[in-house]
Amino acid sequence: MNDLPYIIMVPLSLVEGPIVALGAGAGLATGQINPLFAGLILAFGAVFQDTVYYWLGRWAASSPKVRALATGIRLL
Repeated sequence: MNDLPYIIMVPLSLVEGPIVALGAGAGLATGQINPLFAGLILAFGAVFQDTVYYWLGRWAASSPKVRALATGIRLL
């Protein structure tokens, strides 16, 4: 089994998961990627992205500068 697809999938799935899922699907269809490894990598990437976005939103909500900007452009 070639490890190159997994080495490429890990960092890309942390940034853009759905596009990597399409590529993983193509690899699965041709039999070049193990579905278990691909699923685990994509699931980890999705959880990582959600966690980062949650904490960015939580930080932004408590930041006076961001709150002033959001109020100024009528988001809040």
